[in-house]
Amino acid sequence: MKSLDEQDHYEVLEVQPGAGYEDIERAYRLTRAAYGDGAMGLYSVFSNEDAAVIRGRIDEAYRV
Repeated sequence: MKSLDEQDHYEVLEVQPGAGYEDIERAYRLTRAAYGDGAMGLYSVFSNEDAAVIRGRIDEAYRV
């Protein structure tokens, strides 16, 4: 599996290249929720700093 830095924007959002706006929007909401501040499984896997980096990368991928 690629590290977060090696993933392109599509991989970060877990969509196929050429995905439509609706698919990207849905993927963004789902991915962002999975790594949100209150995500149940997140606290045991990532530190707060790591989670913030991941959320930043998700936001960047969505903006692009």
